[in-house]
Amino acid sequence: MLRRAVVSSAKTKTKREELLFWTGVVEKALFSSSTADDDERKTGGRKTKKKSPKIPTPSPLPPPPTTATSSSSKIVPSENHIEGTRHIFPVSDFLKENKEILSICGLSFACAMGHGILAPTIPSFASTELHLSGAQIGSILSAFAAARLCVNTPAGYFADKFGRKKLLWFGPMVTTMANMSTFTSGSYYELLGARFLAGVGSSMYTTGASVSLSDIAKTENKGMMNGGNAMNMHQGAALAGAAIGPGLISAMYALGGEDIRTPFLFATALSGSLSAVALYAAPETKHLSSSSSSSTTTSSTNEGGDETTTSTTPTSEKKTQLLQPGGSMTMDASLTLNKDAIEKQKSPSASADSRQLGMLVKRSDFWSVCFLNSALFFAGAGGRGAVLPILAISHGMDAQNLGMLFSAMATTSLIGLVPSSKLITTFGARNVIAPTTVLSSLAVMAIAGSSTDAGFAAACVSWAAASSIMGAAPMTFVAEIAPRKASGAALSIYRNSGDVGLLLGPVLSGLAVDFFGSEVALAMNASVLVSAALAFHVSKTSREKMKKKEMLQQERHRSSK
Repeated sequence: MLRRAVVSSAKTKTKREELLFWTGVVEKALFSSSTADDDERKTGGRKTKKKSPKIPTPSPLPPPPTTATSSSSKIVPSENHIEGTRHIFPVSDFLKENKEILSICGLSFACAMGHGILAPTIPSFASTELHLSGAQIGSILSAFAAARLCVNTPAGYFADKFGRKKLLWFGPMVTTMANMSTFTSGSYYELLGARFLAGVGSSMYTTGASVSLSDIAKTENKGMMNGGNAMNMHQGAALAGAAIGPGLISAMYALGGEDIRTPFLFATALSGSLSAVALYAAPETKHLSSSSSSSTTTSSTNEGGDETTTSTTPTSEKKTQLLQPGGSMTMDASLTLNKDAIEKQKSPSASADSRQLGMLVKRSDFWSVCFLNSALFFAGAGGRGAVLPILAISHGMDAQNLGMLFSAMATTSLIGLVPSSKLITTFGARNVIAPTTVLSSLAVMAIAGSSTDAGFAAACVSWAAASSIMGAAPMTFVAEIAPRKASGAALSIYRNSGDVGLLLGPVLSGLAVDFFGSEVALAMNASVLVSAALAFHVSKTSREKMKKKEMLQQERHRSSK
């Protein structure tokens, strides 16, 4: 029955196309004859010789779809799909086209789950087991950021030169050793060193994952999702892991006893498994960046100097373009080839990388989005990581209630990625960043002004919602403006800026709480967010005005010629 339906639809489509074709031919002939009659009236009855319209021969119709059947009468779809038919396995096609993105998202999910397990456990362990002061706990949290700050840039250059996959599996291996050291630590300095080592592993993995996503986002495969959706999916996987991680702590205590060190063992096993899976399943995306940049764009100009045609020519075909039609090479072409050979001996890839990176660091919008990333991490580590627990204790919350609050905030951030992806796709990443940052600052002020437990919890969830609406817009913006050859270095600079905020946020927020109170500390975090949003908006607007001015100058130059 299905085979008959397919063949019948193909025949019906063929007849409809033939009918539409000959209808168009007849209408064209009638229109031409009526035009000839009008011309005859205008010339006073004198007939002018006109060529009869040529009736084009119909192009051969596409062959009907191949419906080869086997003993089980299965229909095999042809390569020339009939219009209106659907793919039989759209889910499998999506998984096949986006397997690199999905694999990285799965790894990031597991990595974020481990961080979610450790985030509420480490402060409690340092306070109850090691009896550390608030300043010492803050320094332990800052050690993680200090390690990331030291490793981000070397890891970015490592990814550009040796590939991304090595970082994806070796980073979790380092994290495994750090988690085991955290489990066995018995003093302040041992815990400090363990968390520094954990920051090293986290930086290595994050660098590999970010550069891999940047490579995938810049490919021209139509089956893949765009860069903004890819970044949002990756952030969604990370937020899902961060939401599930704290919720598993109660189950860990039920399985491993009431020992506060029990979550460290689960985190160690998780990171070790992640390293083994990444070693065998993580994708290597360096070839995506190198293959897309192996071609150069050439253009031809007319007599007026305007650009008329643009073509993409592979680098290996440049030599053939220097040959004359007869096959002989001109003197200028020979000198050009000799010059190119000399430049190749001087490591042209390194010079091209440094030149592209130099162009990027001159952009004010790049540094403004780096400052904004630093402000986001400042408020996240300082306001959410240091000030919120203190306020939660003042509202009567214990460690389990605080973990549930963090899980609710992470879940809200995960849900908010759906509208965030739509906003980034519709308006662009650059137009989403500033408004959502202002919303986050308003939510922080609402937390500072809350007087009831319900209001405090609602304000915390609203902060998570505002941050989730922003989604991966800042990172997507960096991936869009970063040159292909310097994407690793650009993203490492971007992450370095975030780690600066991650390093300074807990320290300065803790000092503000000690000297001025929690409300003033939250107000300081809100002001940092507003300043970053304003700086990004100003830099974005100024660059857009500069582009318009350049376009106007080019138009005036062309019109003068």
